[in-house]
Amino acid sequence: MAETFRVENLSQAINLAENFKLSGKYNLFRGQAQNWKVQSTIGRLSENSFEEANDKLIRLYRFFETEKPLQKYKTNIDWFFAVAQHYGIPTSYLDFTSNVEIATYFATNSKSNKVGEDCVIICLNEDDFTRFIKLTDIIYKKEKVIPPYIARINVDNLWRLQAQEGCFLFTPFTEIEQYYDFDKIIFPFDVAFDKITKNEIYPKRKSELEILLDQYFNSEKRILGQKTFANFSNETKIPTVHLPNLDTNRVLKNKHIHSSWESNEFKYWQYPIKEEWIKQCLEITIEINFSLINSIENQIENIKDQLTIKFKNVDRKTKLKFEILTKPKLTKKLTAIVNQSCSRIWDGTRNLPYTYEEIINFISQYICLEIHFHKHDETYSISKEELIVLEMTNEYGSITRCHASPSKIVSTFRDDLNEILIDDLTENISSEILLHINIPNLLFDFKKLITFFKDELVIYQVLYNSELENPVIFYTPTQIKICGYA
Repeated sequence: MAETFRVENLSQAINLAENFKLSGKYNLFRGQAQNWKVQSTIGRLSENSFEEANDKLIRLYRFFETEKPLQKYKTNIDWFFAVAQHYGIPTSYLDFTSNVEIATYFATNSKSNKVGEDCVIICLNEDDFTRFIKLTDIIYKKEKVIPPYIARINVDNLWRLQAQEGCFLFTPFTEIEQYYDFDKIIFPFDVAFDKITKNEIYPKRKSELEILLDQYFNSEKRILGQKTFANFSNETKIPTVHLPNLDTNRVLKNKHIHSSWESNEFKYWQYPIKEEWIKQCLEITIEINFSLINSIENQIENIKDQLTIKFKNVDRKTKLKFEILTKPKLTKKLTAIVNQSCSRIWDGTRNLPYTYEEIINFISQYICLEIHFHKHDETYSISKEELIVLEMTNEYGSITRCHASPSKIVSTFRDDLNEILIDDLTENISSEILLHINIPNLLFDFKKLITFFKDELVIYQVLYNSELENPVIFYTPTQIKICGYA
């Protein structure tokens, strides 16, 4: 028989839950904005929505097949569904946490909260639940389903799960409360619990896995947009035209992948994906002061000198927060953009084989190029050439754009390009070859492409996408499957 504890306010609810935890009565908690059924997200879906969710799970599974470091996330079923659950794909998992305050945050920081209506903290004793499931084993055998269980897992690099001190209750049933009664603390909503911030629940800092997942879910949004547009086109009977893919057979004598793409160096430039959130607690603030009166070249050198000193005692696992201070001052909006982008550069590059000097160069040049862009409404050319816009795509369809110098593109071509091109294209090879070939491992020398990333592509990607909340930025050329004109 379930126990229900009704209290008068948020403070009493937290105190009661904390006392229950200290006494050992309960050790897991779940916050709900209203007194809803305890139900997994997949249990709430209609038949059509269920099919859509299943398609999303299949695509996510295929994403984890694209790169070797990601494959461990598809072989461990709990890891796979943990990622899906934390990125909004409906699953048969219910979120719980061992932290009362985190459960309270979820109970009181929702758009579904309404003043005066009940919030709920679901309370669970893990040992009691496990014993009950064992005693009722005959039910699951009869239903031919996997019995419900608590999944206490530590998913490599899923920092938002680690930050939430989370675990999962798997249930094969849409109505789990018909099989197990959950105890509840019920209280009327008045104010949101504010001792924990959203950034503590969903860390702004991204692990390597979460950087790649942001890229993946960017492509998921594009799929949704394409479906919406297709439905609109069908309803309004507006014809649509699809541009054909480039036919490299027309311009290449053979399709031999350049040997550099199969070298040990290629493997060296893949994300290792191996950090734990607990190691990210230490935060260092990097303060940078400089004058906007100086030339952009002098500004860059000034910032480099400051960062070289400040980075001497910085470990690559350290969380860095940047504070840019200029004379005259930047607007609050621009300051926030620059500070956030500097942190993105650090997190995107620190576990790749970039040297500190190269990372410092990225940050220094980016800061000055961003300020220049907002001041003059134009992209500063590092090479002094007229820049072109490139579009790069990875294997699962995430897209980013950036500026690039034509001469840098040409310098990245494989040395034997003349030998694989048809004769009509071998004279006066220029960056325009991208109009005919957009497959990097056919066109570029991987080692030269790394240099191109160091010289321009990292900086210009960050600059081009700096105002987006979760931008797609490829920090390593191992991710690029298509590269051509935008």
